[in-house]
Amino acid sequence: MKVILINPLNPDPPPAYFGAPYALSLLGAILKARGVSVIGRDYDRFTTEEMLADASALVSAERPDLVGVSCQSSNRGGVSALVRNLKALVPGLRVVVGGAFASSDPEMVLSRTGADWVAVGDGEETLPELVSALERGGDTRLVAGLVWSEGGEVRRAPEREPFSALDSLPDPDFDLFDAAANLSRFRRPRAEALAGPVTAGGRRCLAMHSAIMLLSSRGCVYRCVFCPMSTFKGKPRLHTPAYFVRQVAVMAKRYGWRDFVFGDNYFTRDRQRVLEICALLRREAPGIRWICMTRADAMDPVLAREMAVAGCREISYGIESGSPRVQKAIGKRLDLGLVPSAFAATREAGMHAVLMLMVGNPGDDLESTRETAVFLRGVDPDRVLVHRTKVYPGTGIHATALAAGVIPPGFYDGDDHQAPVYTVERTLAQIDEMKALLPSRTHYIEAAAGCVNGCCALRRPGPRPNGALSAALAQSALRAERAVLGGGESLLLAGLEGALDDAEALQLHDLSLYTTARPLADARKVAALRARRELRRVVVPLFSPDAARHDARARVPGALAQTKLGMRQWMRSGGEVWAWMLPVEDDLDELSSWARRLAAEGVREALLAYREPPPGWGDLPLEDCPRLKPFAAAAAAAALAAGAAGLAVSGFGRPPCRWDGKLAPRHEGRALYDEAVSGPAAAVSLRSRRQPRMAFGPACGGCALRPSCDGVWADYLARHGEGELRAL
Repeated sequence: MKVILINPLNPDPPPAYFGAPYALSLLGAILKARGVSVIGRDYDRFTTEEMLADASALVSAERPDLVGVSCQSSNRGGVSALVRNLKALVPGLRVVVGGAFASSDPEMVLSRTGADWVAVGDGEETLPELVSALERGGDTRLVAGLVWSEGGEVRRAPEREPFSALDSLPDPDFDLFDAAANLSRFRRPRAEALAGPVTAGGRRCLAMHSAIMLLSSRGCVYRCVFCPMSTFKGKPRLHTPAYFVRQVAVMAKRYGWRDFVFGDNYFTRDRQRVLEICALLRREAPGIRWICMTRADAMDPVLAREMAVAGCREISYGIESGSPRVQKAIGKRLDLGLVPSAFAATREAGMHAVLMLMVGNPGDDLESTRETAVFLRGVDPDRVLVHRTKVYPGTGIHATALAAGVIPPGFYDGDDHQAPVYTVERTLAQIDEMKALLPSRTHYIEAAAGCVNGCCALRRPGPRPNGALSAALAQSALRAERAVLGGGESLLLAGLEGALDDAEALQLHDLSLYTTARPLADARKVAALRARRELRRVVVPLFSPDAARHDARARVPGALAQTKLGMRQWMRSGGEVWAWMLPVEDDLDELSSWARRLAAEGVREALLAYREPPPGWGDLPLEDCPRLKPFAAAAAAAALAAGAAGLAVSGFGRPPCRWDGKLAPRHEGRALYDEAVSGPAAAVSLRSRRQPRMAFGPACGGCALRPSCDGVWADYLARHGEGELRAL
């Protein structure tokens, strides 16, 4: 009996490689233990054309008795194309499809793929029984867990109970899917070399990008409505600590690999069990490194220290929301009071703590998002991930979203790999407004001692040693969602190619260059840069809407005309442009017309900064700054004018009491986690760097927004008093 197991392509593969497909590797090992000949193929990073060509050649050459294909909602289009292509190529070929999406909607999968069977639920018993029935000519209709089409009708065998005897299973056979070759192939040794000297608070940053994933348990005791576990009827099932640690040790020895992902949904659910696992890991698998995911109310200092000593380097915490009301609505019911101490314990133990947030869950609104933003001031993460809530098959919110039309009719008949955003209670625009209030981390990389021609005045003077920029880029790749590279003029004229080479090796996915754009007037320079995918946009400082004032502040005759030409060249080539502006008082009357002109020219976003932009590059002396009240009024008018023209304008540097109700501006109170980084030194919190310069007036004491406010410039209060501040 010969079986081919296929892991189809991933339409949007992540940069990290967490080993061969776990479930298929396990099924392959089970079949091989029963004497079945098994061949595996992992098409995770293939194109559709490459997958179809290779699979066709394989099936034509091997003529298997059965092909097993794993199906997720994201790759259902590729699965359908694969199965139909193979069955057309080899008449009579028998195909079974399993996996999460197949289990959630077997009728849809049967209809789309033309497969012979769909396996619902765990396959550890279903697949061997199907193979056995085919081998001896038995009745496959008696195999529990199968769904098939017969006489134009969908037929179902009895439901298969979740598999619980986990310790009876063999080790996954990752060799079926070229694990050894792929672990080395996706290791990114150059990235590791670049990241070598990087520290953060005295600790080496770690982001595993090539690791072996193993599971010590299946399932979860919670039923969070956004998670596929929310509709799972069984109880969590556990490997014993001895079984799991033996498996880790075997895999470490077999592949000579020390990086692991423990992929449990809730790794520290049983504290004593984890302590036992850690003790065994120290003895049986010394020297390994691993990461995991758990709840913040299931962590304490002793447990954190034991995990760190056993090799744990990073823990991801799904907080989702800092609002108790939302916690209850989504079924997570996290004890928010324990979250800050969990992050502190994780970091004190020498591990990294990752903060994961969701926006747009049931019950979530602008008020709960603001509540989350205030709550996060007590949380100190190493990385921050903020995502909109999406709807996946098998989740508690799926039926609600389907009934509300959030999932369009026939959606699963199509091939869109992006799950719909949960917009039952809020529109997408409202969710984006909420998301703007939560702080992903931006790194502002101070790449040079200063910029030519007044581009910016970086705060860290002095020469940069060789490799310093590489180390700064590496730190951004490990800690930030977005990076803005300062020192733009110097880099555009020399050295940018090397920086982009480093960014490619590090897989920096959102890199911007801060520049006056004047060198981009050279079309050849633009063409060369646009050929590099690492650079997504340029961020352009505009010193004034008025050409004479702009050129005077830039200290370059004709500077504004050259900048606009460079911006147009960049946008013509398909690049994004963001604009930053620090208006003086004479500029205020022109801000609305300036915003409309930027929109007409194709600029996508603009920032109106009071006194200084987020990283503090190119700040204005206080005597040149307008008063807060007229600045706020002009900024509000400019944002409305820009919005009508399709340009998003935000503000920076004003206290909340000087916002306009129609705006959701960016301000330092929300940019909690933004950092400046220069060379291999630890990143510096921009908020902590600004705080000594900020102050509150007496009127602030009774303000409801005080918890989310950092105050106003202290020297501004000393000069102008607090008359413009108001309690809200």
